[in-house]
Amino acid sequence: MPLFILFICLPPIKAYARSAPAVRGGLRTEHFHITFAERDRRLAESLAKISETVYKDVVDDVGIPPRPGIEVYLAGSHEDFLHRQPQGDKAPEWAAGLAYPERNLMILKVPRAALFGTIDPFQTFRHELAHLTLHQAMSGGIIPRWLDEGLAMYEAREWSFRTTAVISALTLKKKFIPLATLNHAFPVDFNEAEAAYAESFSMVSWLMNRFGRKDFQAFLGNLRDRKTLSQSAQAAFGMTFYELERRWHRWLRFRYTWIPVITSTAALWFIMTLIFLYVYYRKKRHAREKVVEWEMEDLWETEEGYPPRRSKFLPDFPDDEDD
Repeated sequence: MPLFILFICLPPIKAYARSAPAVRGGLRTEHFHITFAERDRRLAESLAKISETVYKDVVDDVGIPPRPGIEVYLAGSHEDFLHRQPQGDKAPEWAAGLAYPERNLMILKVPRAALFGTIDPFQTFRHELAHLTLHQAMSGGIIPRWLDEGLAMYEAREWSFRTTAVISALTLKKKFIPLATLNHAFPVDFNEAEAAYAESFSMVSWLMNRFGRKDFQAFLGNLRDRKTLSQSAQAAFGMTFYELERRWHRWLRFRYTWIPVITSTAALWFIMTLIFLYVYYRKKRHAREKVVEWEMEDLWETEEGYPPRRSKFLPDFPDDEDD
């Protein structure tokens, strides 16, 4: 199961489904309280070590810190993961993590609890912290779905070869999903959902790199103040959201148009030919230099121990006056 659908952020729910299994360990950092089963202590300690660095990365991008005392619960099994979730809508079986912003709570599966594929708990931690931080920072403001998922993927460093392939295909076929249609929900169809996640990640990454944190934070602030998407973009980036999306598309075309060229069979054969010619030239040059070296050695090894008076390699030596 692709990584891009392993993480979700759920709205707050009123009450717990049933009491959670006993937890036998806890660790505190400046901003987190991590609870875990004793067998997961090493993982918890590793998360604690990186937690404050991740916190700083996310807060630096969003601009507003989340509430202190974030609870992080490590679920040791899928059943534990289900028990810990508040009563109401349950996460899909393939989910690796959940964020409940109003509870200041994150629930993460440990790797052995995965029902599908593999789980990177450190990546899940980054992803869910981004969800939690963004939702708390927006204080009930409008958060487009593409922005929510795109930022979480950006903070979790989830870009992969598969994501690149999806974006490249969308660019070359000119079949982008308009981001305005991804404001409230993502498509149900697998391929369309994959495209939606890839576009969201790409757009947020482009905004960060093109305009920087300050303008991105201004964009979030405008949305928090309940301005429209276009008004928020105009105030933060100096253009409407429609124009912003067009410029992003142009950047994608510039970046990905060359991929089919450099990966075609003809291009690969051409590159292999260049490599062969380069290696051949280097070997031939080395052999020629070796022959010259041998000839030089022969010239200096005369019976008298001196080089000859004339050679194509050495200048003439003047006769000694004492001879």
